[in-house]
Amino acid sequence: MRRAAALLLLLHAALFAQAPDSAAAAPKSPLAVERFELANGLRVLLLPLKRAPIVSCRLFYQTGSVHEHAGNTGIAHMLEHEMFKGTDAIAANELWELYERHGGTGLNAFTSDMMTAYFVTLPREKVELFFWLESDRMRNAKMRDFEAEHKVVQEERRMRYEDSPTGRYFETLSATFWEGHPYRNPTIGWPSDIKQLRQEQAQEHFDRYYKPSNAILVLVGDFDPARARELAERYFGPIPAGEKMEDLTFSEPVQVGPKRFAQYKDDARPRVDVWFHTPGLGHPDLYALDVAEGVLNGRSGRLYREMVEGKKLATSASAGNVVQKWESLFEISATPRADADPAQVEAEIWAQIRRLRLEPVSERELEKVKTQLVATNWRSLRDMEHVATRLAFFEMMGDWTLITRFAEEVAKVTPERVQEAVARYLTVDNSTTGTMLPRSASPDAAWEIGAAVPGVPATAPDAEVPHE
Repeated sequence: MRRAAALLLLLHAALFAQAPDSAAAAPKSPLAVERFELANGLRVLLLPLKRAPIVSCRLFYQTGSVHEHAGNTGIAHMLEHEMFKGTDAIAANELWELYERHGGTGLNAFTSDMMTAYFVTLPREKVELFFWLESDRMRNAKMRDFEAEHKVVQEERRMRYEDSPTGRYFETLSATFWEGHPYRNPTIGWPSDIKQLRQEQAQEHFDRYYKPSNAILVLVGDFDPARARELAERYFGPIPAGEKMEDLTFSEPVQVGPKRFAQYKDDARPRVDVWFHTPGLGHPDLYALDVAEGVLNGRSGRLYREMVEGKKLATSASAGNVVQKWESLFEISATPRADADPAQVEAEIWAQIRRLRLEPVSERELEKVKTQLVATNWRSLRDMEHVATRLAFFEMMGDWTLITRFAEEVAKVTPERVQEAVARYLTVDNSTTGTMLPRSASPDAAWEIGAAVPGVPATAPDAEVPHE
């Protein structure tokens, strides 16, 4: 423990020793971030770190699958593809070539439930290229080659979901877990919606969401903050703010009882997943659930020790505290051994939850987990690209300084708080259980071989089976 604590101090010192004097007016935080807004609403976060002569550049737009509805799911992702089709000044796909020609690396983009992000890492002397190209895209993007990209997205959907052993499983599990919340929308979109997407919809989505007042620009690396501010003003300042975006708030209906979902598929490994609803970002209970995750997770965690090494029920087992803006989820998953009964695997998951609820975590185990959590957090902040992405993520979630308060909040967690959080959220009535099993285990297979199927009348195979 003493060695681990010393490591944390060294990591902290190495990360923040480069904090410049010009950041003295920044919010009080271990990260010397300068944050400001342009008159048109563009939020800019600057973190100078002189570790290497490069700069990680990020531009996030606050638009993703939560901003979609039935009939246009997948439009944010479709627009992400279209954003590489150029402008009046840039030919289709030329943006990639320009970045790469000037030493850009890590060029990519992604769409998620909350955001669409564009990012690249550039040599420090080429940062102005990022401001020029991205401001041009924000103002003048052209919806070129729509039908070709439309086919690309449909093929992506087929490969990642329809033809994937687990793609449709997790998509259906998520839609079962989230009943009324737009988190249930798959980022890539539902198949029928993707098929019907049109170029006009992409243009409408661009006009609504791609504007300064709905965007966050982040730089992390070797740059001059005064110069970056001047570039932001010059390139993005003249772009109109556009119509003010409404402040959206979503709330999942209170779950009224346990939910279950099963998929029978021979080309996928059997698995068991149990998900629980938890609060949104910033709630203090989430730090106790981070500790609960640490107690359960990893090769030295309880799930692995009991289910993999001890009772040999599973080949893998893990837990995750997945934090999101409005509401979050806690997940536990396991891969049953070939000779194990999945019902026993599920029962052991509940046994470990019950133990967490009834027995306080020992001080030794608690300190080990806390040290691991904080060390992992600090180590992640040594990666400039990771820091840039996390700053943009937490700013979009509502408060970038949450990234710096993690260690302080984890330190406050007690065994009693872990028990209380587990008892409050990891309950049967708050659970959704997904299982993936071989097709031979399905009720249809049992019917075909003449076995009795629970809850289904023993009628002839060609007779109509009444709905429950």
